[in-house]
Amino acid sequence: MTHAIDEAILLGDEVVVMTARPGRIKEVLPVDLPRPPSLDMVNTPAFAALHKRAFDLIREEVIRAMEQQSASLVGAS
Repeated sequence: MTHAIDEAILLGDEVVVMTARPGRIKEVLPVDLPRPPSLDMVNTPAFAALHKRAFDLIREEVIRAMEQQSASLVGAS
């Protein structure tokens, strides 16, 4: 398990993105890159596409969690 997107893509066979709360599987991204991994892979379009998809999914969760937190703070006042 890691919180680093690059590391997850380089070392894993799949990247599992979780929801913020409750922590559930949001999406499983298969890593279809050559093995063994090399650092040169980070410059490939396939790596970039996986990274962007994972980042976008995480960003959605961050935004949703912030909106929920903001709503709960407004409701508490």
